[in-house]
Amino acid sequence: MHKMRNLEIKKLIYDKRDALAAQYAAEATLGTLHANQKDDESPPIEMHKDEANEFSSIKPIHALYMSMRRAHHRILHSLLAFLQIAALLQAERILRSALERALIVEEVQKPQL
Repeated sequence: MHKMRNLEIKKLIYDKRDALAAQYAAEATLGTLHANQKDDESPPIEMHKDEANEFSSIKPIHALYMSMRRAHHRILHSLLAFLQIAALLQAERILRSALERALIVEEVQKPQL
């Protein structure tokens, strides 16, 4: 069960890394598009079909970016939940071990009383 939980945590970490990479790539693409738009100060006289198609291709990229961002947040929340569970299980193990040691000490001290 512990191995399975570790595998799930590793998978979430890899998914998070992949989501972050996709997010950064999307942000870089959008940043480049915005920079190109700012560099060109002259308003276009007319928009050709190729330019219109290029402009319309920004919407799917933005939609993909937003989808990846939502996935990143879901993965991050899942990872945090798993880490909290792992921390609670570790704390429980430590407390159980301390209690067992305390019981042993108590049993050893009983005959001396």
